[in-house]
Amino acid sequence: MISNGPNSDYRTSYDPVRLTARNDACFSTGVNLPQGSRITQFAVWYSSEANDNPTVHLQRTNLANGTSTALLASQSIVGDSGFHELAVIPIAGGSSLVSNIGFAYGLGFCPGTNGSFRGARIAYTYTSAGD
Repeated sequence: MISNGPNSDYRTSYDPVRLTARNDACFSTGVNLPQGSRITQFAVWYSSEANDNPTVHLQRTNLANGTSTALLASQSIVGDSGFHELAVIPIAGGSSLVSNIGFAYGLGFCPGTNGSFRGARIAYTYTSAGD
């Protein structure tokens, strides 16, 4: 993942693995999923400070016209313990069919000030490996 802004104040750590925002920075990355698979669940590990609920975005962008569609049913996570937490977020409208023909997929996470991104998992099913 990379920081989304030129003035973002953040820190990376590899033991334990995490991206920590010092000033409300957000992080994003592209996601590659097998063609024809179905996204069934999304999980994210994070920490956040009191009254600083993080937001997460999983979206599909139409490459022909640039419009994006949110794939998560909820984008705000209630969590303010300051400790490592897990959120399992449902997929909007049920499972989502992956089409790499004409679409790109991306993940964004905004942990809030002094919050951190610890990792994410996208569960999917498929009948053939596609790509």
